[in-house]
Amino acid sequence: AKNSITQMAYETEGTVAMLKKDYPAAEAAFRKGLDVNKAEPDGVLYLRLAIALDNQKKYPEAMEATEMAIKYNQAGSEAQNLATQEKTRLQKLTGSTPPAATPAPTAQ
Repeated sequence: AKNSITQMAYETEGTVAMLKKDYPAAEAAFRKGLDVNKAEPDGVLYLRLAIALDNQKKYPEAMEATEMAIKYNQAGSEAQNLATQEKTRLQKLTGSTPPAATPAPTAQ
């Protein structure tokens, strides 16, 4: 219970910093929140971290955080859908695209 309350406190601290557009402080708070309970990662917290990183133009780190958000949010949930949208936006922004499927060789 203590870890959960501590994690919520860091999440709140990070959210307040985001509202103030203090993205470095938000990043620090979200990272502390994630460090509190590594056994049960919070997908929403990873999504918020990704947005804080995105606003600082730390795109590779933001991409990693979106991957974790997608992984740790429930399939089909709004948070997972938002994380997927953020990942797609970051890919377009950075010009990185997911690896294309290699076409099957044709018989000759």
